[in-house]
Amino acid sequence: MAVLGGGSLTVPDYAAFLAEHYLADYLPAGGAAVKLAVAGSPETAGRLERALGAAADAAGCLFVSVPAAEVKVHQVEQLLFAVSRHTRSPPSRPRSWPASGCASPPGCCAPPGIPVG
Repeated sequence: MAVLGGGSLTVPDYAAFLAEHYLADYLPAGGAAVKLAVAGSPETAGRLERALGAAADAAGCLFVSVPAAEVKVHQVEQLLFAVSRHTRSPPSRPRSWPASGCASPPGCCAPPGIPVG
């Protein structure tokens, strides 16, 4: 009996698939992707993280693991916030913050005459 919409890949097969179809072509061409995976056990999750991390590293890409137990991954902004904690702005493009209506983040300096906070 076929499983509709289902299927399974081994950890090495999934890592190879993403390396071939996303890391080698799609992302370098300017694409962006977020992939979600549901692992059946903590051991499988660990193997998947190591395999995907190695594939991303080999391709010069950033791999970030965001456990659903720690982040509300169904809320896209929470997912993006979690990923952003693993990245840094390059020195040539400093992070920008709204000039009003927000608390000043540590180390943030507003231009003269613009109130922050």
